[in-house]
Amino acid sequence: MIVLHLNDGERAERTLHPNTIAAAKHAVEIDGYVVLDRVVTPYFLDQIYLQMLRDIERYPSVCGKPFAGGNLLPSRDPSLLFTDILHNPFVADVLSAVMGPEPSCGMYSSNVTMPGRGDQQLHVDMAPRKVEENFDYPTREMVVNIPVIDFTIQNGATEIWAGSHKMPRKIGDFWVNEDQQKEMRGKSRVDRAVAARGSAIIRDMRIWHRGIHNATPDVRPMISMICNGAFEPEKTPVEKIACLGTFPEAAREKFESNPRIRYHVTYQPDMPNYLKDEKQK
Repeated sequence: MIVLHLNDGERAERTLHPNTIAAAKHAVEIDGYVVLDRVVTPYFLDQIYLQMLRDIERYPSVCGKPFAGGNLLPSRDPSLLFTDILHNPFVADVLSAVMGPEPSCGMYSSNVTMPGRGDQQLHVDMAPRKVEENFDYPTREMVVNIPVIDFTIQNGATEIWAGSHKMPRKIGDFWVNEDQQKEMRGKSRVDRAVAARGSAIIRDMRIWHRGIHNATPDVRPMISMICNGAFEPEKTPVEKIACLGTFPEAAREKFESNPRIRYHVTYQPDMPNYLKDEKQK
């Protein structure tokens, strides 16, 4: 696993050195992913984590069943939306280098592994493969995962198969079947994404991966963002980006002020908590 550690100059300037960008781009091309060490301020993650725990606790009363793990929308309260995540300059540098300038984001969510939850099946974060699916590099879509707490072997750090982004699945398949796994085992390095909280795991959308059993008593969440590249604001309306959903009007500045990553968001004054919306579906 390639982990890039930023130097003091990069952190002070809020931009990656060209050599770091080149190393990140090379890692994504060869392995399908790269990790930027500790690029998000821990205080912000602490606030998100505490709110997630509160939302999980009250989930049964709102949604009628316990939260079993998986996707949980992070709070849309403007006080819990941080530009250090939404417009992280280091992440934006890598996305721009790999996919083209003006990266955009069409999903801001999370993936939560609850204590005791078992292993996922090996998969990619895309729909079942189509006949015309392209496996050339560079990729057209990338996932950014930000551990909200430290990712360890014990709490189920994600398993990632390096290089598998260039291995096509069978037509119509979502899961990676046993025959494909057997074929790839001799060619791929199977990593565990052990990373400090606030790191950014930036990966090709096509890479094989799975969540692993969380053997600790702690809820283990990560922020998940699906991003594209080469948005052309002078030619294309922002509405062409996949809609992130509805956020309070007070959050507008968080998305639109000096953006490093572009978003398509709808706004609503006095928006209720999203868990109430979930109950109405």
